[in-house]
Amino acid sequence: MLQEYYSDYFDVTPLINIIGLSTFRRREFGFDLGNTFTRNLSFGTPRKLVDYMGNQGVFQAYVGAVYSESPSKQQSIQRLQWESRELVFDIDLDEFDLVRRCDCKGEKTFCEECWTLAQDAMIFLDATMREDFGFEDLVWIFSGRRGVHCWICDDSAKKLDQRQRSAVINYLTLIKEGEKTPHVDMLPKYAKSLKERIFTLLSRSFFLNTAEAELIKLGFKKGDSKKILKHVRSERQFNYKQSIPTYPSIDPLRLAKAIIINRYPRIDRKVTLDTRRLLKIPNSIHGKTGKVCVVIKNISNFDPFDVPSIFDKVTQKDQVKKN
Repeated sequence: MLQEYYSDYFDVTPLINIIGLSTFRRREFGFDLGNTFTRNLSFGTPRKLVDYMGNQGVFQAYVGAVYSESPSKQQSIQRLQWESRELVFDIDLDEFDLVRRCDCKGEKTFCEECWTLAQDAMIFLDATMREDFGFEDLVWIFSGRRGVHCWICDDSAKKLDQRQRSAVINYLTLIKEGEKTPHVDMLPKYAKSLKERIFTLLSRSFFLNTAEAELIKLGFKKGDSKKILKHVRSERQFNYKQSIPTYPSIDPLRLAKAIIINRYPRIDRKVTLDTRRLLKIPNSIHGKTGKVCVVIKNISNFDPFDVPSIFDKVTQKDQVKKN
């Protein structure tokens, strides 16, 4: 079925739209072949790539960075000069396990409720990259299981070295790592624009997904907690700055930290920092779920439960042929 999918139904266009053709032959590719993993491969044309994937029936397909010459088994990437790779952010729902309020845990499952965490993270990160860094060419991709990848394809982003990528991820990091309980220190002075975005983009989701008892623990009086929940549910756009000052019992900083801990993006630092890391090819099949790794055209309206699987693609097409 994998051979049939990649030979007859796989569309390489989304990949070419992201990485372009000018450096295609100098891109590294890697593949899970089922019983082995191979990388340090390159292809002269997209057609040759597709033919390889179809002939091999690859379980998972990945694309890497651009190098000074075409990677090969005889000329591995360790011997070549790295030239560029898109700036990438990886968001997986299992990173939110400590704050998921549903029964979903780990990497194998998610539901409509906890998917809003990924959706909030995408909206927040997309706005931050555009407004704070000036990037314009952003592509969001559903991994096929429980996460999303953001590819920033601006030329200036592709050339960022590991130190510069570290600076970007450090700017975004507000939640302390390596602790059993998520923790936020005083917000750094540079975080003014992040703080504004936390209030405008994340506060409504926080209240919509927070129980009244938890609001009371944060300092809301019982009547006030009911009032604000009713207000948030009735308004499409919640004005944090106008609403919160009407509740004098609330410590704004304590509330801001609670919003960050519960709704702020969790980003896999290693994926962003590792400039030689391989990433799933758009429209390829996720080897563990059978789902297609699709480009997300609209963050707010994207429904991961509507994403087709290889079984949908191949059996539907085969049925059409028979009819």
